[in-house]
Amino acid sequence: MLKYLSDVEISRLNLHLQARMQGANCPFVALRNQAMVSLMLNAGLRVSEVCSLRLGQIFASGTIPASITLDAKNCKSGVERTLPVSSVLRGDLAAYLSFYFSVSGVELEPELPAFPRFKTHSSLGLKEFLQPRALQMLIKSAGVEAGIALLTPHILRHTFATRLLPHCNIRVIQVMLGHKSLTSTQVYTHVNLGDMTTAVNRLLPPGS
Repeated sequence: MLKYLSDVEISRLNLHLQARMQGANCPFVALRNQAMVSLMLNAGLRVSEVCSLRLGQIFASGTIPASITLDAKNCKSGVERTLPVSSVLRGDLAAYLSFYFSVSGVELEPELPAFPRFKTHSSLGLKEFLQPRALQMLIKSAGVEAGIALLTPHILRHTFATRLLPHCNIRVIQVMLGHKSLTSTQVYTHVNLGDMTTAVNRLLPPGS
C-alpha cells in the first residue's frame, strides 16, 4: 500500500514549515517552500507540475485565480487540466506572493517562474525555474526535520487523493490527478475497517 500522511503528520509538517518562516531573516525561501508543498498537498500537483508553473498561472488580474490551469506540455498525461484553489491553498499562495511582490522590485511578468530557483529575492534571481530534483530534496529535508521519514512529493500527492476520497467519487480524483486511466487512480484508494463501519452504520432498514 502506498504511504500517505496522517492528520497528525500533516500538522507536524505545517508547523515545521511555519516555524522556518518565523525564524528566517528573509522568509522568501520558506514562503516559497510552503506554497509548493501546499500545491501538492491541497491540489495534488506532481513535482514537475509545481516546478513548471509560471507566475501568471497563480496570479492574474491582480488576484489569485479561483482555479489554476496546467499546460498540457507540463502534464504527464499530455492533457491540460484545471484545478480549483482551496481556501487553504489560497492562503499559502497569498502569503508567498505578498512577500514576492513586496521585495522583488519588478513589474508582474507572467512568464517568470512562479517558484524561482535562486534563494535571492532580487529581480536578478527570479528568472530560473526550480528543478524537480531540488524540490524533492527540499521536501525530504523538511520531512526529516518534522519527524516524517522518507517524505516525498508523491506522498504529498497521494495524501491529497486519500483525504479527498471520502468527499467525492473516484472519477473526480482521476480528473484532478490527471490520470488517463481509472486503473491508475484506484491505487490511491484505501478501504479500512473504519471506512466499512461508517458505511454500514449509514444503512437504514428497508422502508424507513
